[in-house]
Amino acid sequence: MRRAAPLLALLAGGCSPLLGLVVQAARSESQDIALGQVVSGSTRGASDDFAPSCGAPDGGGDRAHVFVPPRTRRYAVDVSAGYDSVVAVRDDAGEWIACNDDSDRASHSRVEATLEAGRRYTIVVDGYRGRTGDYRLVVEPIPDAPEPAPASPAAPADPEGVLAVGAPMRGDTAAGSDRYSPPCGARPGTPDAVWRFTPPASGPYQLDVIARFDSLLAIYGPDGGEPLGCNDDFGSARRSRLVVSLEEGVEYAVVIDGYNGATGRYLLRASPVRSGGGTLALGQSVAGHTGVGSDRFTPSCGATPGSPEEVWRITIPQDGTYRFSVHAGFDAVVALIDQSGAELACNDDHGDPRVSRIEAPLARGDQLRVVVDGAGGLSGPYRLSVTPMTAEGSAPATCLATSTSRWSRRTKRRWSRTAPPARNVTSCCEKWFSIGVVCSRLWAT
Repeated sequence: MRRAAPLLALLAGGCSPLLGLVVQAARSESQDIALGQVVSGSTRGASDDFAPSCGAPDGGGDRAHVFVPPRTRRYAVDVSAGYDSVVAVRDDAGEWIACNDDSDRASHSRVEATLEAGRRYTIVVDGYRGRTGDYRLVVEPIPDAPEPAPASPAAPADPEGVLAVGAPMRGDTAAGSDRYSPPCGARPGTPDAVWRFTPPASGPYQLDVIARFDSLLAIYGPDGGEPLGCNDDFGSARRSRLVVSLEEGVEYAVVIDGYNGATGRYLLRASPVRSGGGTLALGQSVAGHTGVGSDRFTPSCGATPGSPEEVWRITIPQDGTYRFSVHAGFDAVVALIDQSGAELACNDDHGDPRVSRIEAPLARGDQLRVVVDGAGGLSGPYRLSVTPMTAEGSAPATCLATSTSRWSRRTKRRWSRTAPPARNVTSCCEKWFSIGVVCSRLWAT
């Protein structure tokens, strides 16, 4: 928190006996919240200790709550307020990992993120452009694979309904008839379910199906014919996903079918896609969706040729060690590419398949491309951030000084070493940079 900065500065000057008092003072302003607990509060009259990036500039009062996950998994942080609220989550290294202004309305904010067991996460409730008011906060786990509910007994024998953005729709293909035979695995004679979808705005949309059987998903335009997209398996036989560009006001047919005659219960959801790519600033958290990207790079740590990705560009402002973090709704891959097209670093999983992280020493003026891709051809939404490593989460100064002083910028090689590293330098790299593939390249002769 900002008001604790002077006390922390005293610690840096050697006042270590004050450590307990400082920690106690800093935490006293935050209220703990347990999983499933509903906390009511108000930001009226609160001090301005945080400035989340998604709509809460300096000047508005905020409240902080500390959440310690009982296990590593995805969680939803939900705020319902009497004003235009903002909710953000910050980890115990000071990095913002998620932020949301409006979910489905101005007074509702919601973020979903993978949180690690035992770590202290600060949940900040703030207001858009300084607004304040009363709120209710709850943290709940997100099921890894929600079980589709049984179809309603009142459902028609030939189910066909209207699909709305963001509304999960449930059904059972066994109650339908065979009107479509999608080309990605359906067999003629297999019953299917059809939903009519009219996009409220032109742009890319993501369609997801989670089923109790080997499902497949297709979408057809108003003229029928060949589908605009068709998918059998997305990560597992019981999941299907499509990302397609649709036009406002046009009615499309979304078809749920079964692979090779399979039928059963399912859950269907449509959501708009926010594309990413462009210039990335230090400390900025950006969102995107790899499904609307193109295939220009194939990161070496799990991506496959033909898999779409999104590319961000960044220029490093000063020498130091930087952390590139990706939190995604799929098994994501992140890679650093230099100006020559050489891959400097790559990471698939960082404790969770949906989390990727690179921590690497970089030099001032380095111009990099940050590639967000998917393992095994997967795609989906993600959030990317880049931050300089803080004192709490960075390598010791002696380690950085020893390792970086032994490097010269490469000519023909990706990285080249000017002198053989000492044993402790190698261990520094392995311990602090946590990316063995980079270490092996850094120390390669």
